[in-house]
Amino acid sequence: MNYDRADNYNSLQDLFDECKNLIDYHIVLIMKDGTSVDGIIEKVDSNGIIMLVGEDVVDIENNPTEQRQFGNAARIRGNRRFRRRGYPFNAIRGLFPFFYPYPYPYYPFYPY
Repeated sequence: MNYDRADNYNSLQDLFDECKNLIDYHIVLIMKDGTSVDGIIEKVDSNGIIMLVGEDVVDIENNPTEQRQFGNAARIRGNRRFRRRGYPFNAIRGLFPFFYPYPYPYYPFYPY
C-alpha cells in the first residue's frame, strides 16, 4: 500500500481529533518506527488510543473419523482474535481508515 500522506498531522491535537472521529472504525495505524498495525479504535484519551488489534490464530484439528482427499485427516482452520493494545500519540505517524462498501439492502424481501 502507498502511504504518501502519512505525516500530515501538525500537532498532537489534530491527531487527537482525527482519532476521536474514527472511533469504532477499522484503520491502519502507521508508527514512527515504520511498523503498521490494523485494528479498531475503541477508546481515545489524552495519552493515546486503545485499539482492538487482530491476530490470526490457526487451529489444526486431527479427526480420524473424517477422511479427507488422499487420506489426509488433518484440517486447518483459521480464526481472527482481537486483543486490546494501547498506543501513545507520540509514536503514531499516521492513520488510514478502511472503507467498506455499503451492503445490499434486502428490504422489503430477500432476493433468493
